Amino acid sequence: MNESRNELIFLDYMSSCLFQNGNILLSGGCIYGNYKSTASKQTYILNLKEDKILFKPFKPMLVKRFSHGSVVIKDIAYVFGGHDGNETLSSLEYFDKSESKWKFLQFMNVEREIFAYCSFRNRYIYVFGGFNVNHLDTIERYDVINDSWKLLSTKLKRPMQNPTAVELDNDKICLIGGYNGALHKCVDILYVNEKKWVSIENMQVPRRRAHCYLFNNKVKFFYFYFRFIYLEEKVQKVKYIIQNCIILIQINGINLIPLIILYQKALIFGLLSH
Repeated sequence: MNESRNELIFLDYMSSCLFQNGNILLSGGCIYGNYKSTASKQTYILNLKEDKILFKPFKPMLVKRFSHGSVVIKDIAYVFGGHDGNETLSSLEYFDKSESKWKFLQFMNVEREIFAYCSFRNRYIYVFGGFNVNHLDTIERYDVINDSWKLLSTKLKRPMQNPTAVELDNDKICLIGGYNGALHKCVDILYVNEKKWVSIENMQVPRRRAHCYLFNNKVKFFYFYFRFIYLEEKVQKVKYIIQNCIILIQINGINLIPLIILYQKALIFGLLSH
């Protein structure tokens, strides 16, 4: 991969996460048609300044990975799971700022890729379903304080790959859509303390690899395919800023900006809030 500033290549199935200063970390990826030889360790930092996007290569991860997860908790970046071109992964690594390098942490209990994930209570990483030979229905939780994964007794309502997860509050996580031989419209809420799922009204359109975030206490859904953008709920004003295959969307004038990077069918999603 060419690492020059002006020739940054966005790969398929990268992952992204947001630092407190507004920088976005892009990690891994592959070229889908040749994933075995193109899985990447590379990471990049994207920074938005005055409607311009700056990017630079960052420290490579320890493991090549795509279709993985990444989150930032207490301004520390974690990447986990995915596929390295040869096998499905369970590894977890984080970036140690004091030593400026990636380090391994406790591995997941189950190797998995194309799973849903989210941070929770600014302490935990939740991982839902995914794929490893078959579609998975298991849920794991990582505790950043104790460096430990726990395979939960609660399972998904159905085995699923490619759903999307978002934290709603200190007790609820929303799981959206997915695929297990068929695309799904389902929206399920996990009540963490009660360890139970509650299904709510389905989406109008079945989705996988959708992207969502909490906006004015409502979950917004985005689905991207060949540069067509669909919103689950209409908004009054959408501002587009386009630069080098990167689209920024500002909704209703609020400085809450999804970052979308389109490369063939691939998409990277981050969230800026300032």
